Amino acid sequence: MTLIKIDLDKHLVKQAEEMLSEVPNGMKRCMKNAINKTTRSAGRSLHNELKTDYNIKVSEIKRGLNIQRATLSRLEGKVIANGPVTRLKKGFRTDTKTPKAYAAYIKKRSRKSLPEQAFVQTMPNSGHIGIFERTGGKMGSNPKRDEIRELKGPSVAGMANSKNISKEVKKELEVNFDKNFKNEVIKLLNK
Repeated sequence: MTLIKIDLDKHLVKQAEEMLSEVPNGMKRCMKNAINKTTRSAGRSLHNELKTDYNIKVSEIKRGLNIQRATLSRLEGKVIANGPVTRLKKGFRTDTKTPKAYAAYIKKRSRKSLPEQAFVQTMPNSGHIGIFERTGGKMGSNPKRDEIRELKGPSVAGMANSKNISKEVKKELEVNFDKNFKNEVIKLLNK
């Protein structure tokens, strides 16, 4: 998980404190609102960056991103990318029509060939469809059955932590926070 800290302009904060000295909890309210707007836009930005760089389904991105809002007592906001690794068949575009050339498109414009031993299987008990490969170990007490494991891609957190995506989001965060903070101060003074 990548933590991005934003340094505040001390001159801007001092100026805002002087302007909001008459307003009860004025500084805290401005900070809270600016943090919440910034984390919301950072979440959208991260979502869009993941959509443009990776071939992952939007539902998988939404499930993996969580935004924690700031409160007056806790002036911090978080955009958390977490979740398990994404199954190839469920989250990414895959070519599984021709058994000799299975492939997965994890990143946009890049095709990753899957191992020759890969096969598509519907699990008998649950009905889950996945792309599996044989590991070579024996399964249970039957010596004729080989053990299998499902092939998976990266998690949403792993994709979000890639250098180019986190760099873009950090750049946008720094610009947006200053702008949002100034707007919130003006908005509160105009009330």
